[in-house]
Amino acid sequence: YIADNILHDDCLAEDAVHTAFIKIIANLDKIEDIDCHKTKAFMVIVVENVSKNIYVSRNKHNTISFEDIPFEIADGVDELESLMSDLSIAEIAAKIETLSELDSEILMM
Repeated sequence: YIADNILHDDCLAEDAVHTAFIKIIANLDKIEDIDCHKTKAFMVIVVENVSKNIYVSRNKHNTISFEDIPFEIADGVDELESLMSDLSIAEIAAKIETLSELDSEILMM
């Protein structure tokens, strides 16, 4: 609940809780009584801090969905024809000769 309120993403919230429990298990020797209010508060604070760290790191990276990017799918044949018209046959053959034997065989298929 806490992680989801911070992250607003079920998958990230699940990751945050998972990471928090790993941190809690690493510090299990510091927990005296499982049913005490201090223990519950400790767990809430760890989940909250991990969630905030994930939120900050996620927002450092600018992410854009593919749906938000305006682009047109170019016709591959037209692009290939344009490239071929710019290069002479001799230039293409010279480029193919610089490839490894395996790469040139794959290209010729």
